[in-house]
Parts: sequence; C-alpha cells; structure tokens
Amino acid sequence: MTKTKKIYSRTITFERIVATAYASDLTERYCEECHGKAEMFRIESACAEFGVSMRDLFRLSETESIHAVETANGQILICRESLNAFTKGVMK
Repeated sequence: MTKTKKIYSRTITFERIVATAYASDLTERYCEECHGKAEMFRIESACAEFGVSMRDLFRLSETESIHAVETANGQILICRESLNAFTKGVMK
C-alpha cells in the first residue's frame, strides 16, 4: 500500500503603484485658452495626481475638454486649472 501526501500551496500576489512627482513635472507656461500663465503638468504627472489614464487625457485634450499644449520636443503639457475645472464638473 502506497501512502500519498497532499501538498497545498498558496500564492499571494499584490500590485504596488508608486507615483512620484518632481518639481520639473509642474511648470508655469502660457495657456492660450486661459489667456494667461497657468501651471502645466507633464501628462504622466497629471495621470498620477488625478487618477486618470493617459488615453483619457489625450481624448479630453483632443475634444478640447481640457487645455493642453505640445512643446517643441513633443512633450504634452496639461493645464492644471482646466483639469481641475473638468474634474469638478464631472464629479458634481
């Protein structure tokens, strides 16, 4: 007679998201829609601070729901005021 052993195994997985913002991620630039200087986020920082995906931010900027500007090197900057106003309007 052969004895069999039962072996139980448990796998635990977790996801860790770390968002960091650097001073260079927030800059003051002219926003054409605001008609003045405004704080502008790099798109990655805007995603982290407001909890939205890059895809959503690109879509919102294309539909002009938020203000965005493209720099000479191709970087997208998002106007903080327009993003604040949009999120307040959506969350009402």
